[in-house]
Amino acid sequence: MSEEIKRFKLRDEKQVASDIILMEWSPTMDLIALANANGEILVNRLSWQRVWLLPAYDERQKQIQVSALSWRPDGKILAIGYTNGVFRLCEVEKGEIIREEMEVKDNITSLMWLEQSKSMCEGRQTYPEDNSSTFLPQAQQQNSLYSDSSVQKSQPPLGLLLVGTNTNKVHLYGYGVFHLCVLELSMDNASESLQVDCAIISPDLSRLSLVVKSADPDDTSSVHVQTYDTALLVTRHEEIRLLCSKYIMIISSDLEIDLILTQMCQAWEEILREMDSKLLRFAKSKQNVIKNSLDLACRAPRLLFLYNLDIAPSAHHGAPSATS
Repeated sequence: MSEEIKRFKLRDEKQVASDIILMEWSPTMDLIALANANGEILVNRLSWQRVWLLPAYDERQKQIQVSALSWRPDGKILAIGYTNGVFRLCEVEKGEIIREEMEVKDNITSLMWLEQSKSMCEGRQTYPEDNSSTFLPQAQQQNSLYSDSSVQKSQPPLGLLLVGTNTNKVHLYGYGVFHLCVLELSMDNASESLQVDCAIISPDLSRLSLVVKSADPDDTSSVHVQTYDTALLVTRHEEIRLLCSKYIMIISSDLEIDLILTQMCQAWEEILREMDSKLLRFAKSKQNVIKNSLDLACRAPRLLFLYNLDIAPSAHHGAPSATS
């Protein structure tokens, strides 16, 4: 008896309010990120329960659309690329924007977030143990890229965010924040611009592979695969990892200080408003007391005069005669 052929079965089907242009599954949770034609980002669970929604980048400029999505390997942060060259990092719990990067300045066509192999982090460390947490404590007032354990570990894997554009460039960001380098692409007999449709780096950081699209002189497009030797990342991955970690700690502390100062200013303004209100009530109460005192002071001579007029005749008639 021949083995029964197993077929794919439709598990679920959902209706959406607007066209979906991109989607990306979380690597660690039952979450799916959706980008619609309105420029919004929706994160839903497998049961289609809405977790959060991020509005469009600029509701007044409808031409700015979401062009790429990528989850961090641990699934805690979602990277979102836009056609105006900006990409955002949003935390997974509430969708708050914890970082917005504007250095790309070109249409972002691809995002890929990868980590180096954990085996590269094992063994003897070239540099002494990191004690930066003694001087730069963990941020408590806000969501921070440094607040999660992926950066605080003594030997965390180096995370790289690859950002491809439509202008012959690939940007590399350490942990999605520190701008490491820009790789400018070239190709013989190609048009002035190459569009990066996909970028991926090997776990040992030794090879970078790209899928690029070029426009030929006869107005046709062709797709090519390029591979680059990235041995520099292999030989200097420890230095790069430490540099990126320090940079994240510094900017997180800087944002923490700014937030604390803002909260102090708001608290001080609230105290001043409360003091002003109390002083106003005190001044009104004193004003009423002074008014009553002035009224009494103005009425006192008149009352005394009337009192004297009232007792003078009775004193004149009631006094004993001197002759008698």
